[in-house]
Amino acid sequence: MWRPSIIRPNSICSSSHPAVTDCAVFALRHPDYGETVTVLVSLHAGASLTLEELRTHCRPLIADYKIPRRLIVGDVPRNASGKILKYQLRQAYQTYADGTSCE
Repeated sequence: MWRPSIIRPNSICSSSHPAVTDCAVFALRHPDYGETVTVLVSLHAGASLTLEELRTHCRPLIADYKIPRRLIVGDVPRNASGKILKYQLRQAYQTYADGTSCE
């Protein structure tokens, strides 16, 4: 039986990348693969980060299937107890990886 992989944010970027202050990892729909690994990052003031830089940083640290395929820069939504609100992320970025709508 196939089970989805659980990818923890701290395995991708937590505080290991110097430009990243916070991150959330979630899945977005993909027209060919079903889902694709997406990471939303908050950056330090004045810092920049590209998907390729993040992927290069992650390669020696995590398995290939866990490396993000999509990067979004923005604020990570959290509730009062500090938990990431993934349902808000999925609603806000509900598009296929190629840019077409999922609906």
